[in-house]
Amino acid sequence: MHPRVPLAIALTLSACAPYELDPSSTSTGITTVNDASSGGNAPSWTSSSSGAASATTSGGDATAASTSSTVTGADSTTADPFTTGTVPDFESTTDDPPVGCGGKIDFLFIIDRDKTMDDQIGPIQDSLPGFIETIQSAFEQFDVHIMTVAGDGEWWGMNDCEEQCEQQNWLTCAPVGPLDYPCGAYVQPVLDECDATWGAGVTFPAAWGASNKRCILKDGNRYITTNEPDLLSAFECIATMGLMNNSASLPAYAMRRAIHEDLLGPGGCNEGFLRDDALLVVTFMTDFSDNGSPGTPEDWAYDLRKAKAFDDEAIVLLGLIPDGYEESNLCMGPGPGDYLPPLNTLLTLFPHSVLGSCCAENYVPFFQEAAVMVLEVCEQYIPQ
Repeated sequence: MHPRVPLAIALTLSACAPYELDPSSTSTGITTVNDASSGGNAPSWTSSSSGAASATTSGGDATAASTSSTVTGADSTTADPFTTGTVPDFESTTDDPPVGCGGKIDFLFIIDRDKTMDDQIGPIQDSLPGFIETIQSAFEQFDVHIMTVAGDGEWWGMNDCEEQCEQQNWLTCAPVGPLDYPCGAYVQPVLDECDATWGAGVTFPAAWGASNKRCILKDGNRYITTNEPDLLSAFECIATMGLMNNSASLPAYAMRRAIHEDLLGPGGCNEGFLRDDALLVVTFMTDFSDNGSPGTPEDWAYDLRKAKAFDDEAIVLLGLIPDGYEESNLCMGPGPGDYLPPLNTLLTLFPHSVLGSCCAENYVPFFQEAAVMVLEVCEQYIPQ
């Protein structure tokens, strides 16, 4: 929808960056996308030329995926479990101990903070309490992990603001940045390498409208666990990322980095987040269809499958992304056509996925309805 920083620039470290990138429809605009293909040979992690050929066997032909207007991923004849304007009743899921996925769900939120998200920042922030209320209601007895990852991440903070802070003796970065910006974080021992690692869980958002402080999580991880005493406050802290003037948002790349073994392994930034016996729920919130991330949607799908032992039943994808290619859309795009944007294509490669519009005024109804599908998937999921 919006022009973005070219890939060559996006993957180049800022000259001021302190660390290097780690090498290695309804009113809610909800549509469910289904495809049962899985498995196959490994594509090249960074090469779209060799990766595309082998990834076709792993992800299937994106153009062959089917699209329906159902909300929960069930057959189109299934009755809509929702009444307009009401909150879904999750009581039946909390009477007995969870089954299927064993009551373990890992929630990964990929949040775009590019300045083009100025129309989406309000709905995101307004929806955070509703997201947590839904998680607490629908998954009351579940053991959950919740991690937020920025769509970009090759540096920490705002470079212009850092320069201004230095000129102001680390007191304020006004007038180029927010008054509450944490001046001096570079020179004081408050940052670590993970704060500037692409794909690492965010615990120190710094930008316009961000938390602009270190989020102290109970278990000392870069993600929230069920042990968190104030789930809402913790989630609002790590998910309030604000807007960056110099962001190069590549949401699919951020997702791939977040679940890469470099970050998940011992000593990695996200160590312990992804559990072998847990259902993985990935939620994208971006106004960018992502034609800049390295590789193809099939490559991205391969990495997701690899992280979950090539079991499609262990993965649910939720996309609050542009819906302009659909006949009925909220983003006022060009309408249906032969071209399906890359991030939207990714959703078609998995049997359990829900498309919602990033242009919706509120994201809570989307997340509530998606939670019903997550529960259904969890009931059938048998960890490998």
